[in-house]
Amino acid sequence: QAQASAAAARVQTEALEAEQKAMNAELKLAHAIQQTMVPPDIVRPDVQVVVKHIPSSFVGGDYLQASMPRPGLLYLCIGDVSGHGVAAALVVSRLHGVVRRLILEQKSPVQFLDELNQAALRVLRHTYFFVTFAVFRVDLEARTIAYATAGHPAQLLLRSDGRVEPLSTPNRLLGMDPDVFDRERPSDVATFEPGDSLVLFTDGLFEIPGEEDGEILGEQGLTAMLENVGGLPPALIAGDILRELADFQGDSKFEDD
Repeated sequence: QAQASAAAARVQTEALEAEQKAMNAELKLAHAIQQTMVPPDIVRPDVQVVVKHIPSSFVGGDYLQASMPRPGLLYLCIGDVSGHGVAAALVVSRLHGVVRRLILEQKSPVQFLDELNQAALRVLRHTYFFVTFAVFRVDLEARTIAYATAGHPAQLLLRSDGRVEPLSTPNRLLGMDPDVFDRERPSDVATFEPGDSLVLFTDGLFEIPGEEDGEILGEQGLTAMLENVGGLPPALIAGDILRELADFQGDSKFEDD
């Protein structure tokens, strides 16, 4: 009887291990598929875009897009689906096609958020998910940034001299209400000069605990770090910030996307 029980336990263990192996293979495949949605860097004489996408697990709910539908016009988008893992990643994949279409149609930031919100309402029906999002329409010739954000942390315009200006509008989360727009300021416009950088991120970049006291870095802490890298090329800004964040928390692995 003891031998039979041991054999049955081995069979059960082997079955569980096989199941876990199959699940890991599926997650790795999902990761590879999600990586195809991450835009490549853009390197041109008039603009540079550097992308760093660091999921906390195989797949996640963070989303970013950088695309030029025509010369002189750049769209930068950043979003965050509530939650983590496969479910959030599926929402991202559903919204990706909508974002790509809106960029190709060169929508204004308000039109962009409105149509994306309608799509999010359909996708997220009967779920507890919501989406934070920010879209930036950069006219490289006019040196203007038309933008609108919805529940997303203020993104940062880093001047070449180290000054940091938050860019945000008081619109509400996507996927929860048909009308998300603030009546007084649904969108806004900023201007930039050569050498300035627009730094886009999700909350995983600043909601990290310090190694010494466990205190969260916060948006002010991230802003203070950026003040030291004003005027640097985008690749150096991204690399320096990630190194400083790793030093701050004492670990290069982040708990959030």
